Amino acid sequence: MILIGYHPKGSYKLYNHVIQKVHISRDMIVDEAEKWKWEEEPVYSEESQETYIYPDSSDESVNNDDADESDNEEVNNNDVDEHEEVEAT
Repeated sequence: MILIGYHPKGSYKLYNHVIQKVHISRDMIVDEAEKWKWEEEPVYSEESQETYIYPDSSDESVNNDDADESDNEEVNNNDVDEHEEVEAT
């Protein structure tokens, strides 16, 4: 754990980097001889990593014809009342 500050009631605020939570404790032993291992690569769980792909404007211009067709389909679907039944063609 890493000492990050002091609590107003006289306790210590400690950060547990393994579970990524802050703990408040009155009892603490400081090992001043221990050093942070800066050379080690951080370990990340797969759950916390997300990938987002944003298309460039050049990608949109290539598929412009396809976008027009899908826009027309959406407009036609929106013209139908929600409660109305539509037969499949």
